[in-house]
Amino acid sequence: VGTLTFKDAPSMVTEFAAVMKKMASYKHSIGTGDTNATDETRVVDGKIYLIINPVNYYDIVARLTIQNANGVFVTNMPFISPDHIIQSVDVPVNKLIVFIENGYDATQSQPEKISEYKETFAMKRATLYAIDMLGNGKPVDNYAAQVYDIAIPTSGGSGE
Repeated sequence: VGTLTFKDAPSMVTEFAAVMKKMASYKHSIGTGDTNATDETRVVDGKIYLIINPVNYYDIVARLTIQNANGVFVTNMPFISPDHIIQSVDVPVNKLIVFIENGYDATQSQPEKISEYKETFAMKRATLYAIDMLGNGKPVDNYAAQVYDIAIPTSGGSGE
């Protein structure tokens, strides 16, 4: 969708305001063939989460952390709570996924089926039980999650 730099405080405010605006608007349609989609808005305050690679997590948190007058380190960011930053190794480095709470429907499409295997090639002198559960998931709309690039300027020490 775009690029987030986390360059400085004014840049972060502007960048995250744009992210919030993007997540607050969506097109409401009924089915894939709906030609009368309408522009809609939703309240996103407190409902936005960021999913990032652990490598980028510390780059971002370092830019969001300051030491206050009492000597306590405080992490804060505009519009989004820092505890809404989720680390995932499944997100590529230098990418960030923004998603709205309750924006994804996950369902179980088949009840569990338990199978018993006594074949010797499965496990010697043991009974193996396998449980099959099929699930299905989809976003509530095409605007429930957005992928951004991360381009954090490098400066300061290497930390090594």
